[in-house]
Amino acid sequence: MAKPKEFVKQRPKRKRWRIWAFAAIVVVVLGAATVLLKSAFTPPSIPLALKTSATARVVTLQADMGGFSMASSSHETHAPSAPVVIKAKVGEPLMVRLVSLDNQFHTDGGGKHQFAIDELSVNVIAPPEGVAQTTFTPTKAGTYEFYCDI
Repeated sequence: MAKPKEFVKQRPKRKRWRIWAFAAIVVVVLGAATVLLKSAFTPPSIPLALKTSATARVVTLQADMGGFSMASSSHETHAPSAPVVIKAKVGEPLMVRLVSLDNQFHTDGGGKHQFAIDELSVNVIAPPEGVAQTTFTPTKAGTYEFYCDI
């Protein structure tokens, strides 16, 4: 006994529909993964909208889970072979831009980073993949340690 023609025709259509549905699901999942992972692999750019003081010297520090590094004018990270040293003159304002390279999914501090100098009452916190800045004027000569406690 032969199978009805309708049953034979429906089988390839159903199979094609399943393949297209699977392909659509794969495309959606891969697209969502790409969007979510993009921020983890792309360092933030420093917004030009941040105003700089006309008289302050500007130092840009980049912070990640490995510590601080100086940033060049082209905003590239230069891994230090020695600890980062910032030199300032007494009475001259210094602006520190802190760039957090970590995203909000880090378990230590949620991607935030801090620049603090206790002796000069300096404390600024950059949000995940963001930029924060502070300007201060050293009042006396000395060596001061800065740190991130987040």
